[in-house]
Amino acid sequence: MDKIKAFLQGKKTYLTAAIGILGALVAWADSQIDLMALLASAWAAVMAIFVRSGVNNAAKTAAADAVIQAQIDAAKNPPPSNAGGAFPDVLGKEFEH
Repeated sequence: MDKIKAFLQGKKTYLTAAIGILGALVAWADSQIDLMALLASAWAAVMAIFVRSGVNNAAKTAAADAVIQAQIDAAKNPPPSNAGGAFPDVLGKEFEH
């Protein structure tokens, strides 16, 4: 099952669109739908691919922006150092030397 999931990773939208177009072609060949319905089905399948691609690109861009923002925040607000002379006690309490 994991092999199937790995194989379908990133291909499900394209597979669904291809099945939709194939179904529309079969219906058109059997005269169940006219040419305009065939074209509308093909257009919907292609638009689904473009929308999925846009969502994928937006997610990658947002993830990259989040990493960059985290790096900027870390540079602006470095973690506090223990240079002030306070040392943590064994129990987690601080004391001055």
